[in-house]
Amino acid sequence: MSEFAVVDLPGRTFLVAEVDGSPALPGAELSFGTDGRLTGRATVNRVFGPYEVDGDLLVVGPMAATLMAGPPEAMDQESALLALLGAPLSVLRTVVAGDLLLTNGLGSMLLRELDPDAEDLAAGQ
Repeated sequence: MSEFAVVDLPGRTFLVAEVDGSPALPGAELSFGTDGRLTGRATVNRVFGPYEVDGDLLVVGPMAATLMAGPPEAMDQESALLALLGAPLSVLRTVVAGDLLLTNGLGSMLLRELDPDAEDLAAGQ
């Protein structure tokens, strides 16, 4: 297990690397603010809302999102991500430092931490 602690979420940004074990489409990114706000992109649309961490449990919402349309596969991934974020998620550390696996009864997503000094990779995709 990595030394990455769940309580260290505030101030960090992650790319969504996988959804339900399959590689994620480019563009999905989540930023956990130090103010308890989650912001980012759920593939096509911008999303935002409050979040709380209680031990290894992440509770998000209610979430709001912009209403842009995109290709069907991008909209499918976005729907899956928003559904996952709509229910409490268990946060599991992985053997790769900076990666987190979020799971609940609806599925899972693997988050990969972005280097805060690197260019925003998702913005260009």
